[in-house]
Amino acid sequence: MDFNIWLSFAAASMLILILPGPTILTILSHTLTGGRRVIWAAVAAVACGDLISMSLALIGLGALLAASALAFTAFKWLGALYLIWLGINMLRTAVRSDFNAPSSDTLSSRRSIFYKLFWVTVLNPKSIGFFAAFLPQFIDPARSIMIQSLVMLATFVSFGALNALAYGYAANHLQAHLNRPCIKRWVAGLAGSVLITMGAVTAKLEP
Repeated sequence: MDFNIWLSFAAASMLILILPGPTILTILSHTLTGGRRVIWAAVAAVACGDLISMSLALIGLGALLAASALAFTAFKWLGALYLIWLGINMLRTAVRSDFNAPSSDTLSSRRSIFYKLFWVTVLNPKSIGFFAAFLPQFIDPARSIMIQSLVMLATFVSFGALNALAYGYAANHLQAHLNRPCIKRWVAGLAGSVLITMGAVTAKLEP
C-alpha cells in the first residue's frame, strides 16, 4: 500500500474515531461508574467489533445492506432495539443501583461489558455501509487488494482500540473527581437517555 495513501487513510480514520458515538458513550458511562477495571474489557470489545464490522464490509455485507431494503431494515432494527435496551438498563441502574457500594470486579461483570460494547459496535448498519463506501476510496487497483485491505483493517482496528483506551482513561481520571453516588446516578441516567435517543434515530435511518 502506498505510504501517502496510507497516511490519508490514517488521518481520515482518526478524525472519524475521535467523534463520540454510542460505543464511546457506553465506554464513558461504564468507566465513570465502574472505574479503571472495565477499561481493558471495553478496549477488547471495540477492537473485536471494529474487526468484525470492517471484515463484513470487505466481504460484501455493506453492498448487500445498500442494495437490499429488507436486509438494511432488519439490521437497522436489531441495532436500534439493542441500543434502546441498553439505554433502558442504564436508566434502571441509575434508579435502582447502590452507588455507595464498591464496584464489582468479577469476571462476569467485565464479560458483560465486553458483550455490550461488542454488539453496540457491530449492530450498526450505517457503520458497515460506511466502511463499504469508505475503504474503496483508499484502494489502488494496481496493487494487491488483499494486502491493502489487511493494512487498512489493522490500522483502523488499532486506532479504534487506542481511541477507546484514551476515552476510557480520560473517563477514569474524571471518575476520581466525580466519585459521588449522585453524580454516578446522573451519568448513568444521562447515558441511558442518550442511548435510547440514538436507538430511536437509528430506527429512522434510510438505506
